[in-house]
Amino acid sequence: MRDISVELEHGSTGCLDGFVGLALEAIGRLVARRMNGVAELQTVLVNRMVELATGPELGAMDLLFDEFRAAHVPVEEMATHYIPEAARQIGAAWDSDRIGFAQVTIAISRLQELLHALQTLVTADSVGCANGATVLLIVPPGEQHTLGALIVAMELRRRGVSVRIVFAPGLSDLSRLMATTRIRCRFDHCRQHGQG
Repeated sequence: MRDISVELEHGSTGCLDGFVGLALEAIGRLVARRMNGVAELQTVLVNRMVELATGPELGAMDLLFDEFRAAHVPVEEMATHYIPEAARQIGAAWDSDRIGFAQVTIAISRLQELLHALQTLVTADSVGCANGATVLLIVPPGEQHTLGALIVAMELRRRGVSVRIVFAPGLSDLSRLMATTRIRCRFDHCRQHGQG
């Protein structure tokens, strides 16, 4: 389980009223999927994603678009369900010494590239909230695992929430951001219990 610290502006109204519930529901679903297994995912597609991500061919991930389209899997599900499961399996393969550090690093990088490509296919920040509010998603200094933050940001953007992701910000960067950006919600710390 993870600690999640959320700070909302007092008296917030508008489209972010349901944001915290939405974000917590999304995180809850991801946790539930991990705890309940992946029976609802098409195993062949997950395996194919892992195979292409860990394989030697450059540009192989592009093949996934046609395969997922043929299987009638929406782009959103690719991003929010299949990529996390593929990342989990790649991490498990590394943890059990079936693949090396370089291979896992390249594979996760390929999944991030795939996620970036998927972001162009869904509604993003241009929809925005009527009040122009922005969510600040902070990846803390020293955090090496950013794929989850990118997936959460994509899902929020798809739902019309403007998201600003900041990686390892310094205090002066945060001060400047808070002074110049209308932030209505902030996710700023995720970590395993007993760590950090």
